This record gives sequence, structure tokens and C-alpha cells, in this order.
Amino acid sequence: MRNLRLIALLLVTLFSLSLSSCKDDDDSEDMSPKTALLTEKEWTGEGIYVQGTSLALLLQLAGEEDLAEQFNISSTKIKFEKDGTFTGTSNGVMDSGKWKFTDNEQKIVITNADNQETTFKVNSLTESNLNLELNVEDLGMEPVEFQGVTINTVELRFVR
Repeated sequence: MRNLRLIALLLVTLFSLSLSSCKDDDDSEDMSPKTALLTEKEWTGEGIYVQGTSLALLLQLAGEEDLAEQFNISSTKIKFEKDGTFTGTSNGVMDSGKWKFTDNEQKIVITNADNQETTFKVNSLTESNLNLELNVEDLGMEPVEFQGVTINTVELRFVR
């Protein structure tokens, strides 16, 4: 349970700090369909998921309501710009930075103000959904066992 609390704290902290932006590309004629979808409107946090199940629900079932609330990203807002920058807020903290697509637009690399990069796999990008997967090992952590489930990755889901 202690490792799960640490992962929760690190994810919330990382997400708050790694709202950033991407490459400079003012030429909208060359914009890919995925860039157009990503940058069209602001995204709002829907939830954090582990193997398709809400992390908040898993924590609530384990009696960890306070910890579940720490993983609530419903107040998180992100706006990706066409010029490769982003702005966002999470728990009242504003942030900005850079973002870019990599691996044939299958991943997004976010760079924070301290030049720390975080890579997210793009699981889904539609007009109404953005699902980004993060490997816990990318946070410098080992996978964690919780309620019989090994947590290797988490998925951050956003809607508009």
C-alpha cells in the first residue's frame, strides 16, 4: 500500500509538472490530422486507469478514499497549441511547456520547464477522447502489485 501511495503522489506531481508543449510549426498547411485533433480544443481530465479500470475505483474498493481523491484529474485542463506549446492547469497550478509527436505520431513527448522529458503512448486520439499511457518505469519506479494487479502502466484519459 505504501508503494501505491508513492506512485499516486508521483503521478499527480509528474502530471502537474509535465504539462508542456511541442515543436514549433506555424505552417498549418502541413499540419497532420492528429495534430489538428490534438490542438483543436482544450482537453479536460476524465480519469486515471490501470488495465482498463479506474484507479480511483480500485482505491475506493480498498478503503483508500483520500488517496482516490488525489488521483482525481477532473479539474485538469490542457490546451495543446499548433506551434508545439501547451498550457494547462492541474489542482489550481498553471504550467506550460513544449510537446511533440514521435514514432509516427504514436507517442507524445512532453518537456517541462526543467527540460525533463516524459513520453506518453497515444492509445486513442479522437475528436472527443485523448488517452495517454505512461509506463511506471519511466518514472524511475518498479511495477507495483496492488489487490492482485501488477501496475506496469497507467492511462490518463481526457475528454472534451
